[in-house]
Amino acid sequence: MSALAAVLALAALAADAPYHATKKDFSAVQEGIRTYRKVQDELWPGAGDVEVALYDARDVFLYSHRADYPLPKSGAWRGFTIYRVPHGEKLTKDDLRGCGGSKPFVDRALSKATSRDAYFTCVPLGAFVAFQKRRKEGTVYDTRESYLATFVHERAHVYQRNSPNAPDVVHAMADFLDEGSIPPSSDRGQSVLAEAYAQWCELKAAEKLFPKHYGRLKAWYKPEAEGDHDIGLGLALRALKGAGGTR
Repeated sequence: MSALAAVLALAALAADAPYHATKKDFSAVQEGIRTYRKVQDELWPGAGDVEVALYDARDVFLYSHRADYPLPKSGAWRGFTIYRVPHGEKLTKDDLRGCGGSKPFVDRALSKATSRDAYFTCVPLGAFVAFQKRRKEGTVYDTRESYLATFVHERAHVYQRNSPNAPDVVHAMADFLDEGSIPPSSDRGQSVLAEAYAQWCELKAAEKLFPKHYGRLKAWYKPEAEGDHDIGLGLALRALKGAGGTR
């Protein structure tokens, strides 16, 4: 094998190697928590911190204010206990793609301690950005600040799941949605509105904290797109415009 071929082979192996969270990734999670804290009094008055479950190719790292869970502890940070639990899944680089709700393997790993409604999941920053940059259809989630903004987005989902009453802005967006072909009370309508609310919170935070990401989100919106995320972004932008929140 030539020297060049050997280098290319090693590079290919490195690209396919399992991704394990680094110090920079843990630092980004902590910055993400600080990010949603900066806007939580405005967006979710009276709501406190939630749990955050970071997962990589091998483990789940749960950030929790509870220090009494029957799980192995790996550290602490600003009032959070950090638990580390192997999840037992074989995850490829394409499985480590973004932040979101519960995952079956995360739920299983944490089942002795907490509920899926109490936390949101995220992948390490390095894996997140690498996956987003591989997306052929393009994305606005390929930067550190977009990663941090997703912590607000996912915190909003947790708030809405656990809130007995829909926030006022959701009622306004339901009226907008009712003008189209998706009934707000249908399963699809509820899914769209949940996404719209999380997008609205992300936009509100980004306008204040991440103006470049805010501008990219506005430019990314395609009125003809039909996915829940796309329709939700449109509803969120309309709600912000009605409140005088866009420029």
